[in-house]
Amino acid sequence: MWALWLDNPFTKQEIYTAMFGLSVVLGLLLAFPHRILFLSGFMTLYFLFNYWTQWLANDHFFRALQKTKKGSLSITKSKVLNVMDNFWMNRPQLARIVTMMFFSSVAFDFALAGEFHSGRQKTLLQLASYGILIIDILLGEIVIALWRHKLDQDIATVTNSEEEN
Repeated sequence: MWALWLDNPFTKQEIYTAMFGLSVVLGLLLAFPHRILFLSGFMTLYFLFNYWTQWLANDHFFRALQKTKKGSLSITKSKVLNVMDNFWMNRPQLARIVTMMFFSSVAFDFALAGEFHSGRQKTLLQLASYGILIIDILLGEIVIALWRHKLDQDIATVTNSEEEN
């Protein structure tokens, strides 16, 4: 989307690096499904890293948007850029990540507490940790999927209305 509508999108090397990094993260998570202390701690650190990368992406988007708007724009492109601007700059992207980081750190706390208990208490604390982490990821992905769906709908509305004219 950025390559289509912006004058200064990420380079292919940056995209491949991000895809490789995500693959490594997901692979590490799959390697330790039975270690909730590791999973929850790793996810908390991942969300911290994700906060930083989202901040960098927002900054890059803002600069690319400013550069693109300096040029001559069609009405369609101008409207699409406004829709994209609303998605990246006005949606609480960073707040979503911080919220997910908070709940993954709560899951980590439960998992850590489980390490100091045994038997039924340990099992309940670990299950609570798994549950919190699963719900955290699930809700975070649902929110971003809804936002992306709205973004895609708004862009389709703009481009379809311009094609009809």
